[in-house]
Amino acid sequence: METLEDLPEVQVLILPLGGGSGVSGACIVAKGVDPSIEVFAVQSEQAPAGYLSWKQGQIVEAEMNTFAEGVATRWGFMN
Repeated sequence: METLEDLPEVQVLILPLGGGSGVSGACIVAKGVDPSIEVFAVQSEQAPAGYLSWKQGQIVEAEMNTFAEGVATRWGFMN
């Protein structure tokens, strides 16, 4: 919300995926402020569980080798 208040012209948000709840909430808020805002979730190649789970259509476990806590997930999540 602070980003949208401080930068009302923002068109894209790029956020860490993590467990998904933060980026899900950000999508709800961003779309409520401006439906044209695009929201992208990113994840470290060194902790790909979320991406792999999405790609395979099921929750998977993956090795995690990153210090970047916001994107460090060993398991994908069901959303």
